[in-house]
Amino acid sequence: MGLLSSILGNKKDNVRLVSVVEKKENSEHELFVNINNDLALYIEKVGLGEDPLRKMAYAYARRLVAGGMYMQGLIDRDLYDHVCTIFRGFQQSTGQTKEFQIEANEQAVELLLSYSTKLNRDVMLVIHKMAFEGVIDPPSKQGQTYTVDHLLYGAEKMKSMILG
Repeated sequence: MGLLSSILGNKKDNVRLVSVVEKKENSEHELFVNINNDLALYIEKVGLGEDPLRKMAYAYARRLVAGGMYMQGLIDRDLYDHVCTIFRGFQQSTGQTKEFQIEANEQAVELLLSYSTKLNRDVMLVIHKMAFEGVIDPPSKQGQTYTVDHLLYGAEKMKSMILG
């Protein structure tokens, strides 16, 4: 048993989120909508199960893709805030340690990275910060939407400003 496994405690299995979410969706809005819809299909098919790590990884993934959809202008602030509230509920119900939360986030990031080589950790963090902290207004404020490429390009350009 590895050090991280012993820190994280009793896990029902060692199956990672990336290995159980099937990539089926092919939305015109691309990446974040596809991931969101694939996560929904996963939950419809198998439910949340009893593994707290997989539940929390799922919640991190949902929050990350909601941030992407919000910054694309595909969902409004109320829906994004609702996803964040659900996320906090998952954090409270799974409890655990800081290390547990880090591992759950890593599994969510691993899932998102498996969808596109255009994504990287820094860009995902920038998009999350833009959405969560309201650094810039999403395009929906002007009645527009962004393509995934436009959003990723903008996030890459804002990386040094937002991450320092």
